[in-house]
Amino acid sequence: MLRITQQRQASAAQAYYAASDYYREGQELVGSWGGIGAKLLGLEGTVSKAAFDRLCENRDPRTGTRLTQRRKAERTVGYDFTWSVPKSVSLLSALTEDPQLLDAFRQAVEETMQELETASSGTPSSRRKRCGRRPCGGGSAK
Repeated sequence: MLRITQQRQASAAQAYYAASDYYREGQELVGSWGGIGAKLLGLEGTVSKAAFDRLCENRDPRTGTRLTQRRKAERTVGYDFTWSVPKSVSLLSALTEDPQLLDAFRQAVEETMQELETASSGTPSSRRKRCGRRPCGGGSAK
């Protein structure tokens, strides 16, 4: 199952993820960067609180410089894609401790995120019209 939540304020997005410890060590599934936008920004590996907070504030995680000209306080900061499997799969995974179940789920999420990114980016010519020379590919913390 997929649930998509729009985050409209930087402070709300930061509080939401801080409360869920989304990007912190010690969790069963630690978030990791993925997608074209993440690559363009040099983001890879585990999601850090500092990098995530800067992105929410429309700042480059490495340099702190503003990413876009948008200054509107209530702009869309991003979207949270929450993936979950049916309870029967969770139970089967817990009872059997079969790593292939989790691997299959991760692979399915990865492939679906790639498809969503491709579908949302439009054709190369429409991307150039919308974005000019600035990076406009999607990025994700998964």
